[in-house]
Amino acid sequence: MSVDAEPDLSVLGLPESLDDVDAAGLGAVVVAARRASALMDWHRLRAMSEVYERLVAPYMDSDQRVYDAHARAANEIAMMVGRSQGSVETELGYAMHLFNTLPAVAQCLHDGVIAGGHVRTIVARTGLVGGQDYAPLVDSELAEALRRQGSWSLQRLRDVCDRIVFRHDPTAVRERRKAANEARKVWAENTTDGMAVLHASMTAENVRIAVARVDALASSVCDGDPRRDGARRSDAVFALLSGELFECQCDRGDDCDATVPAPAMVQAELVKIFV
Repeated sequence: MSVDAEPDLSVLGLPESLDDVDAAGLGAVVVAARRASALMDWHRLRAMSEVYERLVAPYMDSDQRVYDAHARAANEIAMMVGRSQGSVETELGYAMHLFNTLPAVAQCLHDGVIAGGHVRTIVARTGLVGGQDYAPLVDSELAEALRRQGSWSLQRLRDVCDRIVFRHDPTAVRERRKAANEARKVWAENTTDGMAVLHASMTAENVRIAVARVDALASSVCDGDPRRDGARRSDAVFALLSGELFECQCDRGDDCDATVPAPAMVQAELVKIFV
């Protein structure tokens, strides 16, 4: 079949048109589409794994040659699919780990038990398992857990991966957390309409403290402040980082009853925050 040919949706359990599907049937279409998407992700990652095996693995004994082969393979795929080479290099690593270390988990993706978006988390939490004697046990236990339990939030998926890996190698979990802590950073990216996003990675405890301080400053305005919660919190972050005053933006003048502290004087009431 050529690339431009219309796909046969029936083989994926999907109708060609939704015109004759009633409201109750639309839910079934959503479920079928999710499973089809997982299957397509499986095929994409399986093909990338095969690229790795054919073009990169033969040079594993030479650090420089394996690096060159990895970059060349990623570059070829990136040009074909219109993505950055860096993102493809990362996904090549995901594919190799998934199919070489976690074949039973890969089958869960094939069967629609998990979605493609879950793969990144699973690979990240099991990255140190590859090449270990206990890797097949982690693979089988994780696949069993994925098939046994219901929907997967990001936190639940992290927890089950960590629990299974810790059962076989507590050091691996500690080493991964140490590496994550050492990789903490701050970065910014431009978006649209003159806006940008500021990111910072840090320990969960530091995030808890930082968010509590942001919320304490953002909530110090009066009820007449016209900003939405998100906008006030954004302004509070800037005030805390820059040292500039954070002010209530109501139009009450001297009748404003807000007590806004200077950023350096903000006392946060620590609350439990899930990250």
